Amino acid sequence: MDQRKYPRKKLRLKVWVQGEAAVGGAIILNLSRRGCALQCDRALQVGDFLAVDIHPPHEKLPVKIEVAVIRWARGKHFGLEFLRVHAAEEELLRELVKSSEWLHNLKRAVAGSSRRSGS
Repeated sequence: MDQRKYPRKKLRLKVWVQGEAAVGGAIILNLSRRGCALQCDRALQVGDFLAVDIHPPHEKLPVKIEVAVIRWARGKHFGLEFLRVHAAEEELLRELVKSSEWLHNLKRAVAGSSRRSGS
């Protein structure tokens, strides 16, 4: 049973991670206001602390997560909990999750419509 306090939304976003052991690019696979799952080719360990810059499409500036901690690791996939996020950045995260939910629902509706029409 999933016991997350905040639901995660599936999406793919480029991010930049920086920590003691690693610096480089990664891809977010799902996102909530308090955490994310990401795929990264860097050597990351459970308990590592990172700064994360999320790069939403069509935005000039990244959403900055000051401090995140890796809670789980499976191969090249990692689960992060956001520990320190400024209020303005948290609002941007909330909007990003909400907009990704809207986009996901729109894509599902369009796909369902094309299946029903025989396209």
